[in-house]
Amino acid sequence: MSAVKVLLAGDCLGAFSALFKKVTAVNSKNGPFDLLLCVGQFFEDGADGVDIPEQLKQYVDGSAKLPVPTYFIGGYGKGSAATLAALAVAPAGSHNLQYLGRCGVTQLEALNIAFLDGTYNPATFSAKPPPPKTPPPAKADSADADCATAAEGTANEGTAAIAAIDVCRHYNQSDVAKLKHQLMQLPGEVDLLLTCEWPAGVLQQLPAGQHEPPGFQPQHASGVAADIAVAARPRYHIAGGQGIFYARIPYSNPDIGAGQRATRFLGLGSVTGRTLQQQQQAAPAAAANGAQQQGNSRAGIGSQQQQQ
Repeated sequence: MSAVKVLLAGDCLGAFSALFKKVTAVNSKNGPFDLLLCVGQFFEDGADGVDIPEQLKQYVDGSAKLPVPTYFIGGYGKGSAATLAALAVAPAGSHNLQYLGRCGVTQLEALNIAFLDGTYNPATFSAKPPPPKTPPPAKADSADADCATAAEGTANEGTAAIAAIDVCRHYNQSDVAKLKHQLMQLPGEVDLLLTCEWPAGVLQQLPAGQHEPPGFQPQHASGVAADIAVAARPRYHIAGGQGIFYARIPYSNPDIGAGQRATRFLGLGSVTGRTLQQQQQAAPAAAANGAQQQGNSRAGIGSQQQQQ
């Protein structure tokens, strides 16, 4: 069986044209790649909104195809609700852009991929999960209910379908419990674990000669992501959220009866080139100038890695 070639990208932050331009170039030079996996925040900062981002419309409605089949988490931010609603009801095979969902384990190109969307928020995590949102009656079967809940209907029903989308800005205890249950039921190994946050403690006990990367903010690393990594014991843990690239020397997981297993952690930079600290500094200005025209973002892809 031939090796699966996987392209990875960090926080896109709404810079879709820059991302897909870079993917096209990398795929032409070093491809073809089988998958593009995006971690960290996929959409631009801001309210979830009701309009699909202009740079995404042709890929969501199927009028254009992406250069590489693309799967993402980080399904929150400006235009996310409308995008997820449209993807949820699109006919199978009409597009090659897919939201993986809030949490779960899936198989893509014979790879077992575990994922947890969103970031940790104490209030959301400890609160009782709200009841599922109920969409209007659908005219077609819904896509994966874990990803989103939406209905296809008339123009009037469209707004209700968007409102029914459960955007995962912050995960909750139910999401984590569901993912752990699926991990326990998985007969094979996890090839890749995808999260929007670095796991807490990932930089502890570093081998001699390897140091903490500049710009790392430990207060934004997640104990929940670390807990999931212990449960998943993946070959690779791919995370966004910090806006910096870092490849940790492989570490050994505790033997829980299935033998020793090593994990390679990769933190990916953002497509825009902004670190988490720069994003935080820009947030107050962005909030104050929300109605003003956006500036141009720098082209780039957080990182690319061939999965052998």
